[in-house]
Amino acid sequence: MSLEKWVEYGWLRREPTSPGEIKDLLGIVERSLADSKVEAVSTDLRFIAAFNAALCVATTALRASGLRTVTQAGHHVKTIESLELTIKANPKGHSKIQDLQQ
Repeated sequence: MSLEKWVEYGWLRREPTSPGEIKDLLGIVERSLADSKVEAVSTDLRFIAAFNAALCVATTALRASGLRTVTQAGHHVKTIESLELTIKANPKGHSKIQDLQQ
């Protein structure tokens, strides 16, 4: 499948971006990752911060591609799944590093 098909299916829409928007999104990623390391808060809140960072990374990759998810049920899932198409992430989460470690 391709991002173009996702647009056809109505899961994504085209929307221009800017370097400033990408910079702001990456700032959110950095802040969320920092928040996820704060041991003074609960594990649940640390997980939420880490998840927010991951979601924002996926959003950044979509925005850098000139696309945005359409607000609908499951749009966060589609945002994460889009990493397979935007940055060619392995959908199974398996990396070449894991191959080397075995």
